[in-house]
Amino acid sequence: MSIVERFSNKNILITGSNGFLGKNFINKFHDYLEKNNINLYLIDNNIISNNEIYNNKNIHYKQASVNDLNENVFDVKFDYIINLSGIASPHWYNKLQVETLDINLDGTRNVLKLAKEYDSEVLLFSSSEVYGTPPDEEVPTNEDYIGKVPTLTKRSAYDVGKLVTETLGYIYSNLGVKVKICRPFNFVGKGLSSNDGRVLPNLISKVLKNENLIIYGDGNQTRTFCHVEDAIEGCLLVLLDGVSGEAYNVGNSNNEISMYDFALKIIELTKSSSKIQLVARPLHYATEPLRRCPDISKVKKLKYCPTKDLDYIITEFYEWAKVNYE
Repeated sequence: MSIVERFSNKNILITGSNGFLGKNFINKFHDYLEKNNINLYLIDNNIISNNEIYNNKNIHYKQASVNDLNENVFDVKFDYIINLSGIASPHWYNKLQVETLDINLDGTRNVLKLAKEYDSEVLLFSSSEVYGTPPDEEVPTNEDYIGKVPTLTKRSAYDVGKLVTETLGYIYSNLGVKVKICRPFNFVGKGLSSNDGRVLPNLISKVLKNENLIIYGDGNQTRTFCHVEDAIEGCLLVLLDGVSGEAYNVGNSNNEISMYDFALKIIELTKSSSKIQLVARPLHYATEPLRRCPDISKVKKLKYCPTKDLDYIITEFYEWAKVNYE
């Protein structure tokens, strides 16, 4: 049985449905909707996205905000809520700092109040940013590590907002709501916009324009990358089998790489003539985490196993971007 078939005969609310992750969750469910009687109820306020039209009787969409969410949004009871509402793009959360924090505070609280009323199970999305920059002995980083997150920077609205999301989830889990928390580590794949602000679309955009690949600082900061198809499988396992009130790293721990070496790999795989250019960090990157690599032992106990390596991730994204980026 596929993981999606475990949602047979269920009603699922997906908030933030028009974003990168929302669209990929919908794709994951799409082929099972009618034959497994799965109904998706979708909302998005389109603050950074566009309205979508779905020609499927099992998909129900409304333009709405989680900041105003209540039981009247759809006249049904939800079995599950996947709360993707949030502004994760650095390009946008620097422009919309108040909105970024509001979604995590008011929006998450509204989702959890609705879940309490309907006895829904909830998947909340936090971020690997909550760890800050762990010391080397704490990398790969597990869920027990308590990070340091600055409160007075341009990134703080996003980072602190995710801390608020987690704390609200913990509070409501103690009130009887089944709340599972996912801490994503760089989910990437087809569908990320060219102005997203994250490193993969940034660098691929430069390659397509034959421009220099811009790397901040000395390029020694590291990241790992998890293909969105692997990521969604892990997130659904957390929702179905995770422990309420607990957080789970979801990502790929096998490809930690410095940003300089990442740029070199992109040049190699795309056969690009672009050069690497090191520049001073912009203000909103002054406190960026210097190492980011998950310990995924906890989610592996739920039978999670990412399969797509870094070469595949870069090559697939490049081929998609050639067609979809201007």
